[in-house]
Amino acid sequence: MKLQDAITQFISHCQHGKNLSRHSLKAYSIDLQKFRLFAGKNVSIKKCDKTLLQKYLAHLFDVCDLKETSVKRRLASLKVFYRWMELGDIIAVNPFHRLDTRVTLPQQVPIGLTKKEIRALIQNTRKRMGESQNTAYGQGTWNRHEDTGHLNVHTTLVVLELLFSTGIRVGELVDLTMREINMKESSIFIAGTGVRERKVYIPDEEIKLLLKSYIKRRNLRKPDTDSLFINSRNQPASTQFIRKLIRMAGDEAGLKNRITPHMLRHATATHLLEAGLDIRQVQRLLGHSSIATTQIYTQASDSGLKEVICKAHPRQQILKGK
Repeated sequence: MKLQDAITQFISHCQHGKNLSRHSLKAYSIDLQKFRLFAGKNVSIKKCDKTLLQKYLAHLFDVCDLKETSVKRRLASLKVFYRWMELGDIIAVNPFHRLDTRVTLPQQVPIGLTKKEIRALIQNTRKRMGESQNTAYGQGTWNRHEDTGHLNVHTTLVVLELLFSTGIRVGELVDLTMREINMKESSIFIAGTGVRERKVYIPDEEIKLLLKSYIKRRNLRKPDTDSLFINSRNQPASTQFIRKLIRMAGDEAGLKNRITPHMLRHATATHLLEAGLDIRQVQRLLGHSSIATTQIYTQASDSGLKEVICKAHPRQQILKGK
């Protein structure tokens, strides 16, 4: 069997057999096609052995100059693909067996957003909507649903509020459909496998008003899709589209760093831990399979604690007799 044929069958299995999200399907497709380009256009599965995998790993680091996180993701996609071929008797021996592909990731404290930066992002976007900072969502002059203009700014505001209030991933955000929003329960169902399948909650009635307003405006455009978020062409919003909106919101707010959706997710975890939420609850909210992943955010919250203690500690005043 040709490698390309196996990839096609695997993607079909992921779509129809495992019912994976379009975001996951796209990620698998990209990663496996990169491997196929390296292996050869018409290469057979038999040629894709342990030696080729070792060469590919070196290629990712030495030629592609990828970061450890990117290499780890590419390998993870390949491992799932080869495991599927092994279980389906497409290959007799899995070349990943006893192959050392461990990639050590640098321990980095995630880059989040300060309270001041979050405030600037949301308040400036409200201003772009013509919304007063002191007016509750749903009461401003922009809340005229017959007006279908400024949809992207409206989308930006809802996206910022939902990403920060729920901590969901941008891929999970764009995969949301209308039926996964439960206004009565103030909850959002996140589809996925394992811990990624979960409920997150809208913590504020004002955000619910904003979301209802967006849904009314969205429905007036009569899009031919069940996706919650749409672009100006009435098509499902992509992750690239959402990233662009958030980056523009950061630029408009005058923030120095380039703002990404994941920075809002980091901020959610960090500020909830600083507020005293149990780490197990934060783990569940974020959909982490391992608490070790969630513990990374404790470093960020600890750095905030250090700053507060250094400013507030009375030692200097005591020694100076104040």
